[in-house]
Amino acid sequence: MNENDKGLKAEDELIEHFKLTPSTQHDNIHNDIDAWKGRKSISIKSQQLAEKTGNLSFELKLINHKNPLDQMKSWFYTSQADEYWIIVGKTVYVFDAQVLKAFILENMWMWRKTKLTNQALIDENIKAGRKYTQSESILVGLEGLKKKGLIERRLSLD
Repeated sequence: MNENDKGLKAEDELIEHFKLTPSTQHDNIHNDIDAWKGRKSISIKSQQLAEKTGNLSFELKLINHKNPLDQMKSWFYTSQADEYWIIVGKTVYVFDAQVLKAFILENMWMWRKTKLTNQALIDENIKAGRKYTQSESILVGLEGLKKKGLIERRLSLD
């Protein structure tokens, strides 16, 4: 199972577990809204690597492998969700999307940016026919977000 499929499976499991209402395909693709809980729109991110690294990865831009100057802002900038539900292991961290975005943008200089260089993932994106096959992300320490009080609540998938 590829990384994209793993993320989609995790989203589906979370939606079922918490009895959320799935979003429309349009909202998912264009607004980064995966589900709804009442009137709150939710963007779900699976961040299993954070269990090992302690860092959450926020995708900032997408890059065309054929023309690296052809770039577009990614979900971090374009998401219309009210909340981010971030899955790390069996814990779901819930953030107010606007508060988290503002904090990261104000403090972006503090964290390391990273570019997707995993050739298998790049090849997977090419095979899927995606124009943008690489990405640039910023790594943000989960502990720092906890200390700043930015986590609204923690939920369990158990």
